[in-house]
Amino acid sequence: MEKISLTTEQLDALRELGNIGAGNGATALSQLLGRKVYISISRLQFMDLNDVAPTEFINDSNSIGIAFVLKMLGMLKGWIL
Repeated sequence: MEKISLTTEQLDALRELGNIGAGNGATALSQLLGRKVYISISRLQFMDLNDVAPTEFINDSNSIGIAFVLKMLGMLKGWIL
């Protein structure tokens, strides 16, 4: 994977995109389920999608976790998981 170097402002913008996307997804899921949905945005990390293991998202064996994969288009192409 190609090394990516971003400024602090660019990293903050990507985090904010993730927060907005996750918030919108959580709102939609909450409406579908008729229940509260809690989200946690813990980190921004660049990695090859093939290297992502399910254990990356399991914090507690009694919890249910969901991951979303979003494709980015434009000047910065890639995926947000």
